[in-house]
Amino acid sequence: MNSSSRFWPALLLTLWSSWAEAQSAEDKLKAAFIYNFAKFITWPATVFDSRPAITVCVLGTSPITQAIAGMQGRSAQGKPIKILNLPQNTATPSCDITFIPKGERVDISAILATSRNTTALTISDVPGFATSGGMIELASEDKRVAFDVNLQELERGGLRVSPQLLKVARTVQVAKR
Repeated sequence: MNSSSRFWPALLLTLWSSWAEAQSAEDKLKAAFIYNFAKFITWPATVFDSRPAITVCVLGTSPITQAIAGMQGRSAQGKPIKILNLPQNTATPSCDITFIPKGERVDISAILATSRNTTALTISDVPGFATSGGMIELASEDKRVAFDVNLQELERGGLRVSPQLLKVARTVQVAKR
């Protein structure tokens, strides 16, 4: 085997490893954003006070699932966080936060229609999620994670957002009056 034939597999392995580390770091950052949303979003007291935990539902399987699982047992607003992995096109009333990872084959409009009658905070990293009726969209931008807020949908769900959270949002969509 000559030196050039050994070079390419090593280069590909290095590139793959770097890409996987970058993806893992981005997934951990997105999970941290979701955790902070749990701290800075206020649910209606009638719902929140009766729940023993903040339930984060992740639809489908995705590399980000492992990063989100790291939130299990942490707490926000005095409640422990519970993580549930659900099939791709499932949303339940017991979800306080529903995360829809990009790359999943999901019917976002159906999930949002189901979630619209609940107080679930809907979050996704699917491009265009916030403009399609989702509440918070995570976006990768210049090796950073940013987020867009659809304030109209949050208010429709009875959720209140901390002004500090709105200050750091990339965009905030408000109701057209």
